[in-house]
Amino acid sequence: MFEAFRDNMKQAMDTLQEKYQGFTDSVDRFNQDLLEIRDIFVSIKNIIGAIFSFIGQETAVLLFCTFLFLFIFNLIPFLFFDKKLRYFIGVGFGIFLSFFFEYTAWSTAKYILIMFSPMILEYLLVELFKVTGKSLKALLDKFFALLKRGIQGLFQKIFEKSKKPEEENSSKN
Repeated sequence: MFEAFRDNMKQAMDTLQEKYQGFTDSVDRFNQDLLEIRDIFVSIKNIIGAIFSFIGQETAVLLFCTFLFLFIFNLIPFLFFDKKLRYFIGVGFGIFLSFFFEYTAWSTAKYILIMFSPMILEYLLVELFKVTGKSLKALLDKFFALLKRGIQGLFQKIFEKSKKPEEENSSKN
């Protein structure tokens, strides 16, 4: 009876130890997941910090204030201005703030470059598509002209051969 009790206690302890080991493993996995999430947030924070340290504090303030101004300005429903006009008003507001706060010309220039970079990129893409389209159209026109001449030449040769036997038959008669 004592051995059966000891075996049961050993099994209970083994089961308890397995459950405890499973619990500690899950806690370890949870801690690792939390560390991975923390590392992701730290890397995102470092990237954002690097961007703002690159553009500078003054430019970052100008961008933030301009985006707030544009957000509020775009919420006013009775101002049905064109999208570009609202954009230029926002840029003008940022330039006004840079003069009001007496920011350096370099930070204002960076601000203007950052604000106009989407428009510059859009313009460059449009120009690229124009040039590519014109080149592609010219290439296709040349290809189709060459194809047309080739097909015409082929049909002329076919019909010349069929005309020659007819002409020989008609001249013999």
